[in-house]
Amino acid sequence: MESSQKYTHDDFGLDEAHNKLDNDGIIDERLKKQSSYTYWVQKNVEQFPQHQNKQVIAPRKIEDPDLIKKINEQNQLNNTGSAWNTAGTWEDKKLKIANVKKDFKKHLVDAAWKCKNGELQAIAIEELTGEGSVIHSRGKRRIGYELEIKIKFRGLGKQEGLECAVKFTEFCDDGSDPEAQLFVTKEEGTDQGTKFKKEWNSQSVTNKVVEKCREILNIIRDEA
Repeated sequence: MESSQKYTHDDFGLDEAHNKLDNDGIIDERLKKQSSYTYWVQKNVEQFPQHQNKQVIAPRKIEDPDLIKKINEQNQLNNTGSAWNTAGTWEDKKLKIANVKKDFKKHLVDAAWKCKNGELQAIAIEELTGEGSVIHSRGKRRIGYELEIKIKFRGLGKQEGLECAVKFTEFCDDGSDPEAQLFVTKEEGTDQGTKFKKEWNSQSVTNKVVEKCREILNIIRDEA
């Protein structure tokens, strides 16, 4: 004998009976439908007026440049990613190498380091190639890179008249020391270049330049 029970849903002012068939576990499809959120908001216009206007609930692109700027500034404070990624979930932002080179010119050119006889000053970024990206994850930023950088220097003080270039290869984010090649292009006297090469090979100047380059990459990370 078929048994039936009546279920009434009046939570939202409805009073409609439906049958549930217990003998084979089949539930009226209308009952399934009426248990959904979409059904309730569509059938109860007075209680959910905002859901009836598709223009109100449709996603809209942010066009206001002042608002976009404000959101990005807030993201910088929160250390999150792009304007769309305010939750700070995973985001991998590829760096444009041309922009990285501009940042190196801005922060490295004119910087100087003391050496045993005088100073060494960076005067140009001759080459910068490779790839890099900034990863945003759980509200934190990490930068990854593998670069080749060629920097032109000149000597100051007792090193006046010296000009050289240094090419760093395998300059990576893993913290290992990059390979460095020194090319003396101009010198005053016959032994100025030779003496400077000995000092460079002692790593005292090399480490200072590498440290400065990593500081610049951290600035790029924070501003990405």
